[in-house]
Amino acid sequence: QLLRLETFALSFTVIRDPLERLLSEFSMQRGKVPETTTDFGIWYQQMQRERQGNSFYADNHLRPAREFLLPQAVVYNFNAGLERIWADLCGRLAIDAASSPLQHIRPCEGPRLSADAVTHEQRSWIERDYGPDVVLQQQLDQRLAKGMISCLGHELL
Repeated sequence: QLLRLETFALSFTVIRDPLERLLSEFSMQRGKVPETTTDFGIWYQQMQRERQGNSFYADNHLRPAREFLLPQAVVYNFNAGLERIWADLCGRLAIDAASSPLQHIRPCEGPRLSADAVTHEQRSWIERDYGPDVVLQQQLDQRLAKGMISCLGHELL
């Protein structure tokens, strides 16, 4: 509502598997605040309560990805790899990717938790809270299996 989206040369979003995105945020928060619980289930429930009170909580890292889809946006699958996504974006914008290298910096990273460590019950919470994102990721992964790293937002809405 605040931006005139038609004035942008390109709009895009990168979608990541909800479980992987949550595990990444869990790791990030544990790196920033060492006293953060090491129990993913406790952390998840606390974060969902915070998100219910403030949808922008944690800089939107907990917000469902579907809320970021715009009909005119190019939607990328994180699983394609940031390098491929960056190269595609540079191609769309006629930018030399070599003169503007991708820099992915992780300034604060805590201990990583494997997806295998997430319980069945915790996965059911994520499916309940991020169900449309799970479906979206499946659609994007099917496209990736066919070699397509992106699509248009209206194809997924």
